Amino acid sequence: MKIVAKSMLGRSLSFLLTLLLVSCIFPLGSDPVAAEGNVYYVAKNGSDYNPGSKENPWLTIKKATASLEPGDTVYIRGGTYSEQVIISKSGTPGNFIKYCAYPGESVIIDGSDNDWGYDWDSLVALSGQSYIWLSGLKVVNSRWFGIGDFPDGEGCDNIVVENCSTYNTRSSGIAFANASYLTIEGNQVAKACTSPSQEAITMANVDHFSIRYNSVTDSAREGIDAKQGCSNGKIYNNEVRNCGNGDSVARPGIYIDAFSKNSYNIEVFNNQVSGCPQGICVATELGGVLENVNIHHNVVYDCLWGLSMGDWEYGYSHRMENIYFMYNTVYNASDGGIRLQNKSARNVVVKNNTFNCLNPIAYLSVNWDELTVEDNQTG
Repeated sequence: MKIVAKSMLGRSLSFLLTLLLVSCIFPLGSDPVAAEGNVYYVAKNGSDYNPGSKENPWLTIKKATASLEPGDTVYIRGGTYSEQVIISKSGTPGNFIKYCAYPGESVIIDGSDNDWGYDWDSLVALSGQSYIWLSGLKVVNSRWFGIGDFPDGEGCDNIVVENCSTYNTRSSGIAFANASYLTIEGNQVAKACTSPSQEAITMANVDHFSIRYNSVTDSAREGIDAKQGCSNGKIYNNEVRNCGNGDSVARPGIYIDAFSKNSYNIEVFNNQVSGCPQGICVATELGGVLENVNIHHNVVYDCLWGLSMGDWEYGYSHRMENIYFMYNTVYNASDGGIRLQNKSARNVVVKNNTFNCLNPIAYLSVNWDELTVEDNQTG
């Protein structure tokens, strides 16, 4: 089956040139370099009247947040810390402030006894700061978000969250809004959105981001969501399992949703998604515009739908352009391999995918002049 889209070549070249430009100006694969500063320690046998040395550590992480300056690092010794961590100081370019679990020790930040009321706050709250690096922290039982910053105004920038974990959060395990230059790498996010609200990893209106090598499991809602104006980002090498089963809505494991804003230049690749109502989905729910999204080389299985392009929410426009589904593998998808439902979408390409399911491609609502479907294997 082959359907050739009009004016596809020019738009495709434009998209590829845009991706090249983004890669040049924002090398997400490279890590920021921190200048050497002071090194401090926190331990359960410490005191906040101590100097924070290894021999005489502080007692609370709160003391560290008030004391660290750009370039400083704090190592937190093993134990359970029942406190909300509010980071109130920023680093500077080349001088990240680092909060790290001491190597080989388990640092648990537990929100069981910390109820700040009805407020969209985080147990580890970055509070609009910049040049912060979090490593190896285990965040559990949060009143709302686990790690992040979800403000009404300006958000964070130049943040690294690596090798951390969140568990049993009423909303997202990791969440950022109105932010830029974020790296979310190697984290484990489990049992998020128990309220349920938001998604396990939530990015809202974030510019320049990388979500990579994370494990996301057992969220009541979506696994990873880049929404509401997210742009210039990559989502890759993540494992998303058993997410989106908390209600009757067919929620995806990975969701790219412009919502009511403009979102563009997003690449989703080399992910594994399983046990979700939908595997990977693109949408513009409330009149936004979604452009230049490349979904490729992902493996989706044991879902209702493998891949999806939607026009949900009646009464709104759902504009999309340059949407690519290529070289993906879908199997054991009981409802179908890919669901195409958006007449407003332009230059949609479904090519070189493998759909091992009874209903490989479902054309629910499409603009045939703007759709290319070719070289897909079905069975």
